[in-house]
Amino acid sequence: MIRKIYTEEAKKEYVRNYLLSDLSQKDFVEQHGISKSAIYNWLKLYREEIAKELGLSAVDIAKTINQDQSKLTSEQKFQVVVETNELDELAKGEYCRKNDLTGSEISRWKDNCMNANKESSLNEHQELLRLRKKVAELTEAVKKHQSENKKLNAHIKALNKDIDRHKTALAEYAVKEIFIKKAEALLEKE
Repeated sequence: MIRKIYTEEAKKEYVRNYLLSDLSQKDFVEQHGISKSAIYNWLKLYREEIAKELGLSAVDIAKTINQDQSKLTSEQKFQVVVETNELDELAKGEYCRKNDLTGSEISRWKDNCMNANKESSLNEHQELLRLRKKVAELTEAVKKHQSENKKLNAHIKALNKDIDRHKTALAEYAVKEIFIKKAEALLEKE
């Protein structure tokens, strides 16, 4: 099988035709004699550019690669929120019917967008509390180690005093032994 090479403009034209058609990807590729993987890859590359050029919504863009609304990306959901924000209820209802969405989905997505920074702030606050708790635990551990260190230093000081006392006693004993031996030696000579 000979592999066809398409120009960038030809690829964009296929994407444009697909977006304007009501055909599934399968039907479109069969009708135009191109591979399913080719149209899939071209859609990934050019769909947003062509969809903007054609004035299509984020939902229309998502449908181009057989996604359903539950699989819309965060950016696409945000785009839906932006597109519907200024619409009145009647127009919003029409948008929902056209794009197979519900008003409650869009409201939930809008709330998520509005609260995105609050969640971030909440997470940052929780992280700050966790770090403060960790600092308090480490401070307590340092105080405990300092207390143990003071006790050990006092014990070492007492042991050193005891060693000095033993050294002094040993030195005195050695001096006495030397005097005794000298005295014995002198007595033996006499």
